[in-house]
Amino acid sequence: MPFNRAEQLASVDAEPLDESVLPPLSELSRAQVDSLGTVRASLEAEAKAYALQLTELAALGWRAQQAGGGALRSLPMELAGSWQISQLTAERWIGEAERFRDALPCTLQLLGEGRLLRHQALAVRQELDPCTPQVASAVEAEVLPAGAGLCPTDLRRQLKRVRLRIETDWRARKQVFTVE
Repeated sequence: MPFNRAEQLASVDAEPLDESVLPPLSELSRAQVDSLGTVRASLEAEAKAYALQLTELAALGWRAQQAGGGALRSLPMELAGSWQISQLTAERWIGEAERFRDALPCTLQLLGEGRLLRHQALAVRQELDPCTPQVASAVEAEVLPAGAGLCPTDLRRQLKRVRLRIETDWRARKQVFTVE
């Protein structure tokens, strides 16, 4: 049974909520709502910046790989020196960026649009790290973008459920082909 958040939400064609029937918000409540809107905008901006960073790091990694030899070895050192981070951290960031680019393109796209927040994207990556890029792409295509509205814990649960189902299906298909 595929995860479909759209079934849980009200129809887009439904009539908009008439706010005139709701009691008016107090000034404190209005300030809290405005504050939450500001926090949400800040988180969306952070997600977009993170997506841009991942895209640029993946592009740098690709260029260094195409150049070969010394360029591939020196890239983490150059990043570490210019960003004042350890070389190990730079290598980890490059690997993470390449994983997002290769195995999690939908996650990277939603992150860039601000529809998926950074902590949700990290939950997707962590849950799908053990998978092959093909399995990871298939899982994220099924769970996202509908799952983008979930908290990281619920998102992990959905990802794990779909990942286990897809991996089981792929193993069963592989066994059928090897038997024939």
